[in-house]
Amino acid sequence: MVYVSDNFFNPQKVFSIGKYFIYRQNANQYNLYRVRNVDVLQYVYTGTLSAGQLTTPIDLSNPLVPAEDDRVYGFTIGVRGPVKVIIFEPESLNRFGLGSFTGYITQETSPYEEPNLAFMIYTIKNTRLAMQVQNMLNTNVNYAVRFYGYRYLVELVAQITPDGKFTKISPHIPDNTIKLMIDKWFNGELNEISTSGLVSLR
Repeated sequence: MVYVSDNFFNPQKVFSIGKYFIYRQNANQYNLYRVRNVDVLQYVYTGTLSAGQLTTPIDLSNPLVPAEDDRVYGFTIGVRGPVKVIIFEPESLNRFGLGSFTGYITQETSPYEEPNLAFMIYTIKNTRLAMQVQNMLNTNVNYAVRFYGYRYLVELVAQITPDGKFTKISPHIPDNTIKLMIDKWFNGELNEISTSGLVSLR
C-alpha cells in the first residue's frame, strides 16, 4: 500500500498526465516515475447486515489493486449507512502498510457522495486490500461503500540513490529532465510516495 506523503487533497492534480513522482522503494533505492495516462476508477460494494453483525474479511484486491507493474491506483472511500468500515491489509509475503491511514471509516467521517480526501489510498502491484463492515445498530441495516479515484498508467524513468545519482531506465526522457526532477525532489517540490510496515486497523 502506498500513499502520497505530502498532499492528499487532489488526486488528479497530484498525478495528472505528464507529472513526475518519486517512489521510495527502500532506504537506498528511489524510483522516478512519469504518469502516462489517467482514467477513472469506481467500485461500489453493497450489503445488508443484521443487528450488530461484523462481516468476515472482504477481499478488495481484485478491483482495487493493479495487476500490472506500470499501474498505480489512487482512491477515496465513502460510506453510506450506520456502519463502521475497517480497511486493512491481510498478511502476505509482500507487506505494504497503510501509511498514515490509521482508523475506521463511517458515513460521518467520510460520506458516500463526498468522501474525505484525507482517506486517499494508493495501491501498487502485489499489495493486498481487505475490509470488514460492522453494523453499529440493534436492527438490520443496508450499507454501501464507494471507492472512487483514478487508475494511473506510469513509466519508470530512472532509479535514484539518496545522494542523487541515477540509472536511467527510460531511453526517451533526457538526462537533464531527470536531473531537474531530482533537484525538485531534493527541494521538496516533487511528490513522493512511500511504503511502511503492515498496519492493521482492528
